[in-house]
Amino acid sequence: MANTNIDRCPTGISGLDELMGSGLPMGRNILLSGACGTGKTTFAIEFLYNGIVKYNEPGILVTMEQNPQEVRQDMLKYGFDLEKLEKDGKLVI
Repeated sequence: MANTNIDRCPTGISGLDELMGSGLPMGRNILLSGACGTGKTTFAIEFLYNGIVKYNEPGILVTMEQNPQEVRQDMLKYGFDLEKLEKDGKLVI
């Protein structure tokens, strides 16, 4: 019988946590995969941003396709001020 009492990490993304049973399984590696432009970086940033702002959890973003300045600029259009979080020592890109 499967263990249904898995601890979850909320994403803070409206609607997603409800669909996933309160968030992502804790202690697991999660791979975001998809074609260019499908929202992988946006999802990752929103997850990290919410973790910092809503749950006081620091974050690290590792990206192979964009430099940090491009990521910072792109995320400003969603209201995510990553530079401030970096200056506060809560995010590393």
